Amino acid sequence: MALPTLRVRQEQNRQRAFLAATDLITGAGVVLLSVVGAFEPRTWPLVVEEGSSLFFLLPLCWVMSLFWHGQYEFDQRWLGLPGLYRNARAVFMGTLLAIALGYFWIQDMEMMRRFFLVAACIASVVFSLERMLAVKVFPRQVLSRRYVVLGKPRAESELVSALTQDRLPRYSEMLGFVVENNGKESEQAEAADGNPLPVLGTYDQMPELMVERQVSNVAISPDAPRTAGLAHAAARAEAMGATVERLETAYESLTGRAPVLLAGADWGESLESVRTHVYMTRWKRIVDLVVTLLVLPLAAVLIGLCGLAVKVLSPGPPFYHQRRVGKDGEEFVFTKLRTMIVDAEKHTGAVWAKKDDPRVTPIGGILRKLRLDELPQLFSVLRGDMSLVGPRPERPEFVSRFMEEIPFYEKRLLVRPGITGWAQVNHRYDQDIDDVVEKLRYDLYYVRHVNFTLDLQILLRTFWVMIGRKGSQ
Repeated sequence: MALPTLRVRQEQNRQRAFLAATDLITGAGVVLLSVVGAFEPRTWPLVVEEGSSLFFLLPLCWVMSLFWHGQYEFDQRWLGLPGLYRNARAVFMGTLLAIALGYFWIQDMEMMRRFFLVAACIASVVFSLERMLAVKVFPRQVLSRRYVVLGKPRAESELVSALTQDRLPRYSEMLGFVVENNGKESEQAEAADGNPLPVLGTYDQMPELMVERQVSNVAISPDAPRTAGLAHAAARAEAMGATVERLETAYESLTGRAPVLLAGADWGESLESVRTHVYMTRWKRIVDLVVTLLVLPLAAVLIGLCGLAVKVLSPGPPFYHQRRVGKDGEEFVFTKLRTMIVDAEKHTGAVWAKKDDPRVTPIGGILRKLRLDELPQLFSVLRGDMSLVGPRPERPEFVSRFMEEIPFYEKRLLVRPGITGWAQVNHRYDQDIDDVVEKLRYDLYYVRHVNFTLDLQILLRTFWVMIGRKGSQ
C-alpha cells in the first residue's frame, strides 16, 4: 500500500500529465488563432501549406520549455507577476527552439515573423491563465505544504512563532515539533510549554506521524543536536516522499524574509555568494542603465515641474542633499526633491521621519505619497552609486549604530542600494528599531535571492504603489 506522501506525489504526476496535455491542446488552439490574427484570409491556404509541420511542432516546443522552466511544479510561484514572467520566458525560449528547428524546412521564414510574435504573446497569457485556474480546481493535497519541525522547540520558539503569526501562502501549514526520543513524556510536555505549536512526537515515531499528519515538508532546526536520531528521522521522512530542508530555508520560502535574529554564521556566510552571482556581476548594471536612459526624458520633465512646485510653495532650495552609505560601505551624495522644511534636523540631529511628521511640507507630503521625490536618484544610478532595485541607502550615523546592534546588518552593503527594493514594497518606512530589523529581513532575502525576475516584480509593484499613493508617511 502506498504511503500518503507518496500517493500525493503520484497524484501530482497525474495532474502534471493532465496539465501538459491541456497545454498541448490549448497550444494548438493558440496556433490556429495566431494564423487567423497574423494573416489575411486569402493567404491562409498558403500559410497552412508552408508551415503545417511547424504548427504541430510549436506547441510541443512550448511544453518542453515550460517543463524546463519548472512550470509543472506545484507551488504559489504560478501566481501573480512571477508566474506570468516565467511563463513568458518559457514561451519565448520554446518559440526560438521551434524557429531554429523550422528553419531547415520552411522556405519563407520571413512570412512567419508576425505569426511567431502573435503566437508567443497569446500563449504566454493562456498558459498563465491555465495555471491560475489549476490552483483553484486541483485537489488541495496536490498544492498543500504541511510542515513539521525536527528539533527542540524552545530554542526555535521565536522563529516558529513568526511563521505561525505571519500570513503564510495558501495551503501552507506549520503542524508542530518532533523532538529527540528521551522516553520521558514529561520532558516532551515541558518542551512544548510556551510555544505556539504542539510537540507531535519523537524521532522514532516519524513514520507514523508522516502517515497520520500527511506531512509533506520537514524543517530541521539549526540548533537541534546533530544526533543519529535526527539523521534517521530526516532520512525516513525523505524516503517517504517528504521534502527535507533547514528551518531557515522554510522561513524564507514561506515569508519572503530572512531569519535575521536566529540564523547561524554559515547562513550569513552564504550571503557572500552574491558577489559572484552572474546576474549581479554581468547583467544588473546593464539593466539599470538601459531602463534609466529610457525613462530619464520623462523623469527630467517631472523633476523640473516638481522642483518648481517645491521652490514656489516652500521656502528654500528644491533639492535636498545628504551623505548615504552605498555598496561595500562607500559613502556618496544622495539627492532627492526636498519634502521637509529647511534645517529640519537642526535642533534634533539625525532622527527618523514619523507618521504625520510636522516637518513635512504640504507639497512634500504629496511628493512622498507619489514617490516623486525619489526621481533625482536616477542620476545616482547613472553614476553607479545606486541601482534601480536594492536595499534603501542609510545615513552613516545610522549604519554605524545598526551594525553594532543588529546581526548581519553589514550584509546589506554587499549590493548597491536601490531607489526601490523588496523591503520598500513590503514594509513601511523606518520609524523605530523594530522597523529596521523587519526591513533588514526583507533586504537580506533580496541579497540571497536576487535575480531579474525578482527585480522586475519589485519594479512593477513599485509602480502600483505609486499609482495607489501608498508612499511614506
